[in-house]
Amino acid sequence: MMKKILTMFVSVMVVISALSTAYAAGFKDVTSAYSWAQDAIDALADEKIIEGYPDGTFMPGKDITKQEAITLFARCLGSSADVNEDIVTIARNNAEQTLAKYNSYALDQAAYLMYKKVLNEDDLVAYLSASNKDKPLKRYEAATLIAKSLGGEVWLKSNPDVKADFADSDDIPASAQGYVYYASELGIINGMEDNEFVPNGNVTRAQIATMIYRILDMMKYSYSRWIVTAVDPDLNIVTLRNEDGESEKYTIGTGVPIMINGEKSQITLLSGGMEVVLTFAHDADTNADRLYSVDAVSIVTEDSIDGIYRGRKTENSGTKISVADLEERTEVTQYLLSSSVSVTYEGESSTLANFKDGDYVHVEISGGKAVIVAGAPKTTTVSKAVVEYIPTDVSEKMAVRTVDNEVVEYAVASGASLRRNGAVAEFRDLAVGDSIDLTLEYGEIKSAVAVGASKDVTGVIDSIYHSSTESLIGVKKGSTVTEYTVSRDAIITMNGENVTLYDLRVGFSVEVVASSLTAKEINVTASSTAAQRSVTGVITAVNTQWGMIQVNAELDNGEVVPQQVFLKKNATIIDSANGKKLSITNLEMGMHILAAGSESGGIFETNSVMVLPEEK
Repeated sequence: MMKKILTMFVSVMVVISALSTAYAAGFKDVTSAYSWAQDAIDALADEKIIEGYPDGTFMPGKDITKQEAITLFARCLGSSADVNEDIVTIARNNAEQTLAKYNSYALDQAAYLMYKKVLNEDDLVAYLSASNKDKPLKRYEAATLIAKSLGGEVWLKSNPDVKADFADSDDIPASAQGYVYYASELGIINGMEDNEFVPNGNVTRAQIATMIYRILDMMKYSYSRWIVTAVDPDLNIVTLRNEDGESEKYTIGTGVPIMINGEKSQITLLSGGMEVVLTFAHDADTNADRLYSVDAVSIVTEDSIDGIYRGRKTENSGTKISVADLEERTEVTQYLLSSSVSVTYEGESSTLANFKDGDYVHVEISGGKAVIVAGAPKTTTVSKAVVEYIPTDVSEKMAVRTVDNEVVEYAVASGASLRRNGAVAEFRDLAVGDSIDLTLEYGEIKSAVAVGASKDVTGVIDSIYHSSTESLIGVKKGSTVTEYTVSRDAIITMNGENVTLYDLRVGFSVEVVASSLTAKEINVTASSTAAQRSVTGVITAVNTQWGMIQVNAELDNGEVVPQQVFLKKNATIIDSANGKKLSITNLEMGMHILAAGSESGGIFETNSVMVLPEEK
């Protein structure tokens, strides 16, 4: 299947000199003295990546300035690829305030490198300030940019003590030691004579050509642009469609970074209609391309419509669909489809040919055009689902988890009926964990049948966490851990006294009186001998391989001490700002966290981590 992929050698146009003019390979001043760079210069010049001067020279010995280097490395990561145009715009908008302090032709490229986590605000002073931007790039700075561009910072966080083995290693700034080690180990930048690195030496045009050539030869970056049509977060699979109408499915591995509108994200937040750029890189181990990163642009919709499908027609302006109002059935409105519209039917990627007159249709509008069209039969059923959360008033939706393990929200239609455990009930009587069968009409719940079970559970508190939308408690019995949603009116006691959920601790003995998976009563027996405690502080390092985070922990007396926190298998990590579950790969240095757990033999382990709001 054809994919529109733009390779780096086609898309990257690196302009090293603002006064240069393109010449074919074979520059008259690239003499035998530069034979070590001949292949790189020739290859990059043939592809118009590196250019020469009007007099037919390349000036291989001329130094590269810092702002030229910023431009070069950004374009190596795809900033000049046509498919990344929207990503560059997002990057520039996100960094607009920060970049306003600088006067440089490389601002777009600097914004892109900030987006790719290669540069931070402090780095801008070193590379783009008036006093530094036209200074020559130093060799240790080139190594730093190489390592960060190739994702070396993640590895270096877990290996902070590595040091390059050069005769003049002591001359390498401490902050650059790891980067020099990483870049030289990959063979992108090598030592000079007598095993010296010469960290403060200037980088020349010939040297930068060789470095770029090695990066491109090793990574073989390529890009493709798609529209998301479906997402399966449980299998980490996204279904995509390109501009030629061809569909493809991709598995997003756990180590593949996902960015949405410039923010680090996760697959659960990808949705139909989003534009995504997939970056591929060569994997030397498998000798095949692998998915390297996912950059998504969410569509900001101005309006959404739920209605009745009444057909389509194609005019000179494009294809239009007709949608009747759910209340006033005779009121029909036409909507022009966007050229990149995402169309699904019963949750699967589809075309309008599968829609029938009278079907339920949901339309999202952006820029005056329909960008998302989702259809389904008028009446549908959802069987063997499980209640995820319930409405507290008529304006809210309820959510269920389907047999496909997908969480879906539904509005409850006016006059909808419910039977729970064989009796007529109200929807507020449902409990999280109830088994439920739904009958939907035009996307709203018309009737439902639910079954819930009351039970008493005893065990040990394994995890506790709170968010703005829900609170949960994990109860461990034997080797099994079960999570219960804490009802808003739950009665909580500890040693016979009324308390709140905030008074409970991991490791306490507990008895839960539950309806399905909703805790109605929580009775705790606190152990005076349990070595339970919590750690609050700022993350200083993350080691995903060992499941460990390093925290500057805040003691009750105000002292701050380093503390290693080991996450148990299946530990729950929650963002308190929005209630979303995270993984250890989402944790970053500088985050403020609260971890509840136990300490044994000087090792602190936790089953529950809460990411706290940033301190102001």
